[in-house]
Amino acid sequence: YYSFMGELDDDTDKDSGNHNFNQLFSNAPWVSVILGNLSSRPSKRGGGQGTDSDKITVRSLRGDNPKLLNNRAITVERISAHSGTHFLTYLSVYEGLKSINYDELHEMYLCGKSCRDFMRNTALSLHMTDFDFAWQTMIGQPRPNKEQIALLAKNFHREKNEK
Repeated sequence: YYSFMGELDDDTDKDSGNHNFNQLFSNAPWVSVILGNLSSRPSKRGGGQGTDSDKITVRSLRGDNPKLLNNRAITVERISAHSGTHFLTYLSVYEGLKSINYDELHEMYLCGKSCRDFMRNTALSLHMTDFDFAWQTMIGQPRPNKEQIALLAKNFHREKNEK
């Protein structure tokens, strides 16, 4: 993971995990999520100052280089949910489950409530993801058809691109 993503904490390093996550989320619905966070601030935190929404611009909200991991946790969580990118975490779960003997996995499912709940919640989350919307949000283009996706997958190289 580290050889592919790099160190997570060095925000200035172009090979850091922060940089890679920020690149991944560069097309995420920043403005709607951040506006949602702003709207609840004055009443919740007791400042009572409010925000003048006419003065809020896309540039001031998003900035030239928005950094996902520098935001509040709720912002990160909402961007992930709105964009459907929580799906990416299940790819690693899938890879891990493939390495387990299916009889053992079945026994874990039957005997372990947390395993069973995790599997059910994963299936439900994937079922509820709108992949057309997620693709449009993350990539900025309509989702390709199955043949195009298969071609993209075939041409994808797992090795980290060197720049």
